[in-house]
Amino acid sequence: MIADTLDRHDAEQIYLVGDEAEETDIVAQRDAVVLSGRAVEFPANTGRAGVTLDVWEVDAESGQRVDDDPHATFEVGPDGEWGPVEVATAVPYEWVLSTDDTEVQHHLYLQPYLRSSHLVRLLSSEPDGDTRTNTNVGSDHSALVVMRMREWYATGRGDTDGARPDVLEVVVRHGDTETDAVDVISEFVGNGTIGLHLHDGADAVEESTLEPLPWFSEQPFQSGIDVFLPASADGAGTISVTNLPRGDAERPQVINVANWPSDTHTISVVFADFAVD
Repeated sequence: MIADTLDRHDAEQIYLVGDEAEETDIVAQRDAVVLSGRAVEFPANTGRAGVTLDVWEVDAESGQRVDDDPHATFEVGPDGEWGPVEVATAVPYEWVLSTDDTEVQHHLYLQPYLRSSHLVRLLSSEPDGDTRTNTNVGSDHSALVVMRMREWYATGRGDTDGARPDVLEVVVRHGDTETDAVDVISEFVGNGTIGLHLHDGADAVEESTLEPLPWFSEQPFQSGIDVFLPASADGAGTISVTNLPRGDAERPQVINVANWPSDTHTISVVFADFAVD
């Protein structure tokens, strides 16, 4: 909620010290960005002990890996702890959780970090957990979980956040082909959702009906929308996810990810709760 409360904090500072804040934006630090944190199970927040974490630098425009080897690799500790790792400022990375006992990999694409943090939370779940078992999976389509701790709002919240809703669009690019952009937010019912599950519904195969997905739409802080996202066997295509926070078209937030097939891959797209240029 950082971006929503900057004006209020500015007013509070004037009230307390008599001066306006010199800086209200979150700016990139001069020193190298160092990250560490925990990989945790949803919803218990217990550590995903025993998994391997590979960190890959990716191309911002395509979501594809730029090197043949990971930037860093960690064996996640008993409490889910991992790191530290030094990363390039404002550069996107792919965080991959995997184990030897299943071929299912979890790919997390986080909005690039401008500053160091030791509280990076990689929210995941077991391959046989409720999230996975309620997801319609297949070799021809991708399954996304799009998250933002600022929450998603399909309708305005009056004077607090402005009358305009969020906008969240997804589009798949592969070679010379491109799917139509789908505005997800305008279709789901409800406000205050943190995680939006997007995948091909079992009742309308290879079709984006934008209808609520079973189970997910009934969970707290979650929703599910039927969106067909064509996949590549090797994740060679790109899914582009664009967020216009509270309708602010002047600062679009874009995360590009590989279109991994959902039968062996889970994809999380995690936006920051403040605008990152």
